Order: sequence, then structure tokens, then C-alpha cells
Amino acid sequence: MLPEPVAVTSLSIPNTITFEQWLATGRQLASTTRDLGFMIGDWVNHGREHFGEQIEMALEQTGLDGRFAIKAAHVAKAFPEPVRNHALSFEHHRAVLRLPRPEQLDLLKQAGDKHWKPQKLREAVVQRRYERGDDFPPDEVDSAMLTVIVRAWNRATPKAREDFLILAKACNGGVIDEEKVYD
Repeated sequence: MLPEPVAVTSLSIPNTITFEQWLATGRQLASTTRDLGFMIGDWVNHGREHFGEQIEMALEQTGLDGRFAIKAAHVAKAFPEPVRNHALSFEHHRAVLRLPRPEQLDLLKQAGDKHWKPQKLREAVVQRRYERGDDFPPDEVDSAMLTVIVRAWNRATPKAREDFLILAKACNGGVIDEEKVYD
């Protein structure tokens, strides 16, 4: 049960706190941050169930981002408490939302075992959906591809970047013929 609402704008830490207590506080803050999306989603879903039409007014009055709150509610509903992997964040669960339940749970387990960040999990989801032949909305494909290109660019050597720019310019931003690149 949550305490009565209070305005919290800072964290008051006594000078006498031990390192272990300070570290425990940090862990609690990290846990709250990791789970905040679920908390908001559960709050919205409870409001829908018990207060119906008043949810829109409540979202306005709380100052919560309405789009995020609705997405959070969707994720929280898709992953009720017993199904949530508590070693992973809300963002991890959000990443697998478009997969069938067995694949969601499989990838969440992998993410936990391999300590994947949410972005790594999103990439695995895109790969899994691609392998299955799923249709991707154009904006989703573009976003995923842009992420892959940016990461490859950031890992490339300065020489490889220069060569890539020459190739991209030579084809006027079109398709780069790999056969010609390596000849």
C-alpha cells in the first residue's frame, strides 16, 4: 500500500548514513525507476476499472504524459504481476510486447540471463520478427535500421567511415552495389 501522496522534490540524506545504508537507498531508487512504468500502468488500469470516464481527467490533473500512461497501462495489462520478470525493467517488457507470449517469455529470460539492456532486447525482437516474416510498419523498420546504421558507424574506424561516405555519395544515397565495393 502506498503512503499518502506527498510532494518529493529531493532526497534528504543524513550525514550519519553508513555506506551500506547509502547503497541500499541507491538500490531502492534504481528499483523504483526500473518499475515506475509498471506502477503508472497499474494505476491507470485500476482507474479505468474503478473510475471509468474519470481517467482522462485524472491524467490531466496528475500531469502525467497521457501517451506514456496509456502505453504503460497496455504493458502492465499484458504483463500482470505474476508474469513480470522482476530482474528486468518495464522497458524490457515493453520491448517484447508485439511477440506471442512464449517468445516474450523466452526473450525476457535471455535478456535476464545475458544482462541485456532494453535496446539489445529490442534488436533481438526485431530480428525474431524478421526471421518469422512479420510485416513491419515503415516507421518501425526505418527506426530499427537507423539504429543499426548508427551503431555500425560508431564502431567503424575513421577510414571505414570515409570510405562509406564516398560510396554513399557515389550512389547518390541509393543502393550500394556490394559487388562493386569489393572488386
